[in-house]
Amino acid sequence: MFLVDFLEIGKRKYTQLRHHLLSSDIRFPAYYRVVEERNSIILRSDIQMYPNPETPLGVYMPYAHHVRHTFCRLMSMKPPPTAQDFPLQFQIVDGLDGSGSHTVYDQSNTNTDTKSFILFCFRAVKIIRNSGRELWKNNTLSSPFAQRPIFLLAAKENEANIKRFMDDLINTDTDHMRSEGFTLGPDQQVRVGIV
Repeated sequence: MFLVDFLEIGKRKYTQLRHHLLSSDIRFPAYYRVVEERNSIILRSDIQMYPNPETPLGVYMPYAHHVRHTFCRLMSMKPPPTAQDFPLQFQIVDGLDGSGSHTVYDQSNTNTDTKSFILFCFRAVKIIRNSGRELWKNNTLSSPFAQRPIFLLAAKENEANIKRFMDDLINTDTDHMRSEGFTLGPDQQVRVGIV
């Protein structure tokens, strides 16, 4: 998927690369399987307009659903845990960043102004067994590929807007998150107990 999505390699180039690597006994799945897998993990139906009607431009994905989906994807890559491993604890860290303090450069090739965006993300830190041993750990926490976006807003980064958007997010998802088993730990990490 990395080759197809992030490096923007099309079907023809991917197939050529696949056949070339196959001669060295390196096996990649067929292009259509990569596309099927990509389509199965992209939650397009869950992306919606930001819940506050006063916000003109913004997209949002339900936090609890996105965290649970990420957990399930991570677990699908691991051997199944044993009964004594449960309940599992999924530790994530969330936060937001705006582009209000970015320097604006005059660029002739684009008329995009990026000084008015706010992005809220979370990243998976680790999955811990009931015994306290790690089942999975993210070794690339600072990588942009480790970030999972929750909302992106076209708004000025200032204290009032950040407070308002965080209140919107918390008020929209808090009850649902509690029903899903989310708690906030003393170290400010969101913990999800998976039974």
